[in-house]
Amino acid sequence: MNKNTGIFSLTMLSLLLFFSSPALALDNAPPGKKSDRDKLEDAGYKCKLLSPGYVECTKSGKTKQWCDSSGECEEVAREVHPIPPRTTTTTPVLTRPEADIFW
Repeated sequence: MNKNTGIFSLTMLSLLLFFSSPALALDNAPPGKKSDRDKLEDAGYKCKLLSPGYVECTKSGKTKQWCDSSGECEEVAREVHPIPPRTTTTTPVLTRPEADIFW
């Protein structure tokens, strides 16, 4: 193999990989295939937009699901609610007005 053939082969291989990579990275799911989000909505979940690209689906008695823009969903990790700080009730100190006269 001479030098020019090796360079040509390497160039062609590089071009092939460069132009085929975007096609391989696309979601090649068949058209009409239901995503997880569609299945959740069919099962009675109510979905609402949380932020651009993320949707939360909820159903009474079931775990929450978060879905991305591709429609794939996963269960929400266990929610932790912070414990509110303990407050102590203090009894106000009452002073009698006549106590001020006896110094």
